[in-house]
Amino acid sequence: MMSFTGATIGTMGCHLRSFVVVTVLSCGASLQPIYAEQPSDGTHVRTNDSRMRAAIADGIAGSAFFRDLVAQLDASDVIVYAESDCLMPPPLGGRLTFMSSAGGRRYVLVRIACTIEGRGQIAMLGHELRHAVEIADAESVVDESSLAVAYRQIGFASNAMPTGAGFDSRAAIEAGRRVWEELSRRAE
Repeated sequence: MMSFTGATIGTMGCHLRSFVVVTVLSCGASLQPIYAEQPSDGTHVRTNDSRMRAAIADGIAGSAFFRDLVAQLDASDVIVYAESDCLMPPPLGGRLTFMSSAGGRRYVLVRIACTIEGRGQIAMLGHELRHAVEIADAESVVDESSLAVAYRQIGFASNAMPTGAGFDSRAAIEAGRRVWEELSRRAE
């Protein structure tokens, strides 16, 4: 497995690491049972995870920027599946895995550490959704190697991963911060 994004998002004094992890999976075999009951409501940001469902709903309700990320994905060919990950090693907070490209769609899996809650969880999800938008904007990204090429152009090397194995983008870091700030203003 190769990682293609990693960065630190500072939220309320704690630092969360996020990685786009590039893994090509057989989408039909590995995801069909998990996501077979996904409602066909047209959204491209999907989950069967109750924690992620609540985070997505709270992000849409509380952050215009988060809402815009979801709208951009809904207008794209990228389908995002989101889930909590209770086995994510610290200090990682989230990661995006490129799964497959099939039938005119590209599929990614976003995992958010289950140790992150509230605004931090939604901000991390916003960060990962920004990575999904970056993939949507790069039509050439159809597999692991084309994702690596794209992140060498739009990203920077992560110091949390071996050189060349992890990247992040300033846009994704800013997305996480912006979602955090919008949610914080709303909570005041």
